[in-house]
Amino acid sequence: MSIKERRDGYLGYERRRKGLRGGRIDISLGTKKRAEGAKLARALDTLLDLEAFDVVEAVRAGTLTVRQVAEAAGDVDSLRVALNPAPVDSEAADSPAIVPLPDLSLAALAESVVAEKGATRSGGTKEVYERGTRALLRFFGPERELHTITIAECRDFLYSPKPTRHPQNPPRVWSPNSQRSAYDVATFLWRRALSVEAEASRMHGFTPRLVANPWKEVTPADRKTTRHSFLSHEEFAVLIRKHRGHPLCAALATCTLAGLRARELTHLRTDIDMVLGDSAAASVIHVQSREGEHGWDTKNPNSVRTVPVHEDLYPLLVEHRESGYAGRRYFFRTSRADKPLGYWTLRDSAQSGFEAVGLRYGREGDALTLHSLRHTFASWLAQEGVASRDIARLMGNTADEVDRTYAHLMPSDDRRILGRMGNPLSGEKSGVSPSTR
Repeated sequence: MSIKERRDGYLGYERRRKGLRGGRIDISLGTKKRAEGAKLARALDTLLDLEAFDVVEAVRAGTLTVRQVAEAAGDVDSLRVALNPAPVDSEAADSPAIVPLPDLSLAALAESVVAEKGATRSGGTKEVYERGTRALLRFFGPERELHTITIAECRDFLYSPKPTRHPQNPPRVWSPNSQRSAYDVATFLWRRALSVEAEASRMHGFTPRLVANPWKEVTPADRKTTRHSFLSHEEFAVLIRKHRGHPLCAALATCTLAGLRARELTHLRTDIDMVLGDSAAASVIHVQSREGEHGWDTKNPNSVRTVPVHEDLYPLLVEHRESGYAGRRYFFRTSRADKPLGYWTLRDSAQSGFEAVGLRYGREGDALTLHSLRHTFASWLAQEGVASRDIARLMGNTADEVDRTYAHLMPSDDRRILGRMGNPLSGEKSGVSPSTR
């Protein structure tokens, strides 16, 4: 038996046992009195010793209360009857039926929300919700019920320093974007729980346990504007000349002249995704998901696309292949095996390559990163007046995303735009076909 005091002041019951979902149970006993808590915990111990895991899971789900288990005094059969009561005449019933309460545990709601987002949204959105729910589960615990979480605890979650990737580094607060994402996930989770609880209360006539969303009383940081530093044509030319003949050269050029993300680049398969014909016009790059060994999914459905090979990129790719750097399976491979080049290997090589030509690498000020090469692709096209929808199609983004990030780079020639109307008073048309009415 294991009794512990929870964050909300109530006593909790925790025990590990094979046969339980997740191999353990951690629930609130709903009391702050030590003697009463010991009694309730002994009742749960009895169920586990009898291997009545179905009844224990019903307690975890809220279908049965811990007090009902204690009152049954180890009579597992009566508890199972309570879970699955036989049809009876309502007038002859001696006691009210047990109301099936919705499971408001954080683990159950997080699982259902992530599953829904995975089925209805892009892979990137699902990843955001997975990351946000993992943070909530670490902080509050998987068995914590949402109606027991206070506004003060929500603030603690959002404002407290978080552990870093390396334990030796001191904790640090959320970045504004990460904090806002976690806040959005938590708000949606509670909003879903409120709707589930309200619907169940209407159907079964019980008083809702969760009646308000505590996250509405918490203020997250404002998101930072997306940084999109990019290379000039001169800087790109210097970078390519410096690394010509090295496998890094083709990788940097492909990210820049085809607008690929780093992981899209590292998973390109030779002659399947990277198709090199006898000229640039006959060559294309397919960005697509795949299964099997080294399986990989694109960031979202828009990311699946075909990008023509730029005429300046083509000779660099051919040189990369003829120099033996490309593998039979993967065009950008590791030096020891024909498998996808690791992201961190590419990132570290890019940093060394940037610094070798005097370009600052990093996320502060005007420094550049590997992802800046993709920004360079979009920025150069925007400066040439290419339509947002065309840039979005080549990048695997939406036109709204392109407008939001690169619209300030697009040339504005209002006189030229108005000139498209022609001279209506003189009857002269602009040459543009009228839309069909």
